[in-house]
Amino acid sequence: MRKQDIKKLLRESLFHVEETEQQGGGQKPKERERNTKKDYADIRHALDKELAPSQVGLMKSALGWEDDKDGTNRSLFGKMLHQETNDEGSLYQFNDEQIARIRTALDLS
Repeated sequence: MRKQDIKKLLRESLFHVEETEQQGGGQKPKERERNTKKDYADIRHALDKELAPSQVGLMKSALGWEDDKDGTNRSLFGKMLHQETNDEGSLYQFNDEQIARIRTALDLS
């Protein structure tokens, strides 16, 4: 799939999520799941920009993780960013505080 096609799909899904959130009221579990998806999509989209910081730069500045020699922190950050599945079947994910720090570092409201 081409990069432009992926971007288009992400924009459409974000539009749908924002539209759904505007129609809803309080924060229910499904809405929290949608917000989490939007958070990750916003972060990935911000990193796709030409002048965006690198993933390693963001990892260092937002989370304070060092760029270790064997690349363990870089690998974990990438897996969490792309929400890959771990060996136990659950997803690698940032906690709420980490997402907030990353969004602040990227100046996302």
